[in-house]
Amino acid sequence: MAPSTDPIAEVPHQLIGLDEFITAFAQQVYPEDISRLSPDTHLIDDLGFDSLHMLVAMEWIEELIPSISVLPDSDILSALSTLRHAHNFYLAESCAPVSDADLKRDKSSGLVVSLRPVRPDDLPYLYELVVRDEHAVRWRFQGALPSYDEFVRSFSTSVFTQLVVTSKRDSHPIGIVVAHNASLINRTTYLSALVSPQNAVPGPGAEAVRLFADYLFRTWEFEKVCMEVPEFNIGQFQSGLGDILDVEGCLKKHLYCDGRRWDQYIVTIHRSRFRDRWPLSSRIHTHLGRSSSTQEGD
Repeated sequence: MAPSTDPIAEVPHQLIGLDEFITAFAQQVYPEDISRLSPDTHLIDDLGFDSLHMLVAMEWIEELIPSISVLPDSDILSALSTLRHAHNFYLAESCAPVSDADLKRDKSSGLVVSLRPVRPDDLPYLYELVVRDEHAVRWRFQGALPSYDEFVRSFSTSVFTQLVVTSKRDSHPIGIVVAHNASLINRTTYLSALVSPQNAVPGPGAEAVRLFADYLFRTWEFEKVCMEVPEFNIGQFQSGLGDILDVEGCLKKHLYCDGRRWDQYIVTIHRSRFRDRWPLSSRIHTHLGRSSSTQEGD
């Protein structure tokens, strides 16, 4: 669905203009420095958004434009490129009727990825994924290259639950998310994610983590989800540290990779803070005048 050629035509009075749109974006997505925002600000090139920040921006856009989830990747990237483009999409799509189906979101599906149970025919792909050079050192085998049979035999070792990550574009598997070393007494679990980067749309790994954490909190009474994050990966979560995420520990020079030693961080997601931060809809509706009746209940 492409934006109209004249998105301003016949816009209802309650919709906001570009300046107000940028102010709302600053309040919800980029509170760091509103002076850096202009209609032609590019989210990645100008603001340097990391994966987590792009996920917040993507969900902010999706709350405004529910139909964006069915757009081609090129149109999603267009809507996420500059604030002017995002505002044009907002105006154009807000003029069109929105169905209940548009407003209801499958909780296992995001804007660019979905989660589903593991199937036997996923195992060959997942094996190839975990033994890639760039992934092997970060996964459970810590750089060792198991045979396919060894991989299959150990697939569920120490695993509480795990789901395959698939691309919304073609439903093909692109990774896996795993809850492991869970304690139902302490109501904690560890979360690991391995997702192949997608060239078309940013942030699939961060969105997979968000969807899986939501699944864990909804399904069990976990209070805290922990992740072991290598120093060379902490940058993709930088914008969420101290907000959505806490760093509760750092193991100095704990990992050896690519000829040097790296720190390993213990990063946690707390149930109460996660619920406050996601979904974004209640705070978005407050600023953009959409009726709270359009929100999906938990």
